[in-house]
Amino acid sequence: MADFKPRAGRIQRATLQRAGFVMAGQGNELLIENISFTGIALQASPEIKLPGIGEILSGTIAIKDKPFEVAFNLVRVKDSIAGGRFIERYQELRNFLKSHYGPELAAMSLKKVEKLDLKPQPDGDPHWFFDGNDSELYYVMNKGRLVRFRLSFLNRYLEGKQGEKPRFGKYDAGVAGAVRHPGTRTIKNSEKIPQKEIEFLLRYVHHIQKLDEQVKHSILIGIGELDSF
Repeated sequence: MADFKPRAGRIQRATLQRAGFVMAGQGNELLIENISFTGIALQASPEIKLPGIGEILSGTIAIKDKPFEVAFNLVRVKDSIAGGRFIERYQELRNFLKSHYGPELAAMSLKKVEKLDLKPQPDGDPHWFFDGNDSELYYVMNKGRLVRFRLSFLNRYLEGKQGEKPRFGKYDAGVAGAVRHPGTRTIKNSEKIPQKEIEFLLRYVHHIQKLDEQVKHSILIGIGELDSF
């Protein structure tokens, strides 16, 4: 069975939208190339002298205008990118990233399970992306077509079958109308879904790494068929 130690998903600059780092004692801003719970990558600038590898940088990260005081060890500088590892956990920063980029982080924590570890299915070839916890995408392919899939992340659940409209729900034990998903938790299905939930699903699927593009496209089409309000 695969090692399910979660990946430290890195949120990329295009997703962050507004993010920079200012070193203590300097006014010039370095753009953040990507960031995770454990580290950061910056776009190096010839105008700003960085300390040597192994030295500690301290300063202020600003993401969507929210400031965070941090310090990190500089571990590499390559191709105009400077990378570092945070010296502390910085729980406030972690909570902010979870709150604003939860679907992306959940998707990037997934690892693809080797086919040899999967039970054969009568309707096609199974594939499974899993983070060892609550985030997963399982699907079955037959002759290049997506037969069925299910995904779950952040207490959300979506399943679909070829020729049928996908079903969306949330894990919610003890609620009237909830149903038990085989071997797991209780799901409260929804007929109509808030547009925010649709956006969460789209963000999650878009950020699953190494997912076949045809499969991704088929799932995204299915999400587009959901009734929203």
